[in-house]
Amino acid sequence: MALLRTQADERLSAILHLNIAVFLFAMPAIISKFANLSPVSVVVGRGLFAGLALWSALSFRSTATYSISARTLRITALLGVLYSIQLWAFFKSVSVSSPALAILCFCSYPLFTTFLEPKFFDTQLRTESIVSVILVALGLAIVTADAGFDGASMDGIAWGTLSGALFAVISLINKAALRTVSAVELGFLQNLFILLCSLPFLLLEMPSLTTTNIAQLLFMGVVCSAFGQTLFVSTFKRVDVQIASIFLSMEPVYAALLAYVFLGDSPSTALCIGSILLVGASICSTRK
Repeated sequence: MALLRTQADERLSAILHLNIAVFLFAMPAIISKFANLSPVSVVVGRGLFAGLALWSALSFRSTATYSISARTLRITALLGVLYSIQLWAFFKSVSVSSPALAILCFCSYPLFTTFLEPKFFDTQLRTESIVSVILVALGLAIVTADAGFDGASMDGIAWGTLSGALFAVISLINKAALRTVSAVELGFLQNLFILLCSLPFLLLEMPSLTTTNIAQLLFMGVVCSAFGQTLFVSTFKRVDVQIASIFLSMEPVYAALLAYVFLGDSPSTALCIGSILLVGASICSTRK
């Protein structure tokens, strides 16, 4: 009985951490659009500040070990490359369309993880996950259709969906990597390789950043990336990636809430209906 209670507590803790992480993930799209930051400057800035924050966290951990195997370095290098492409694709979607559409298309992520995870790991395809994915697909379809399908929107949909597909693969590789390294170590190495992959593009597109822009990148890097990603990835030890991906589909709901509070953007009827379906999908995914 005590073991079951402990497992239930760990699951509830993971669900809380997932919601906090997804809330933080919703912020950068709105900040970058408002600040008119280029995709390259956002990727490099986030990678730099997130890497520094995680390196500092590792330095203050007395129990930290730094004996990283060559295999782990190869995996994190691959993750860094994939993350760089994924982040660039996402912020490209934001720049050519809108934060709302980019986030919605990125949230196609559960559609990929639900069917890929059983292939990567020896896990069952849960009925609850299939029902949740159907609810996610319906919610995204309603809101995306309401956004319209002009040229810019179609470009945004393409880049956003690519971002979601890549994030699905990244999450599954992260889950496997957590068997040998901690979430903080994994996050630090990933952001290091993101920075190395992105720097050449920064040289081709040197942005003109104000003090405010640097503060915005600092917040996105330390709070949204370093803390948010570490929190999100750490839950993979307690819940399936399928469940985590369903919670990530809540990102448009949090983004709409942030846009309403800080930008005064009232959500449309379609967004409200879609949000209800996405919340329902998250609740359904937690059923045992």
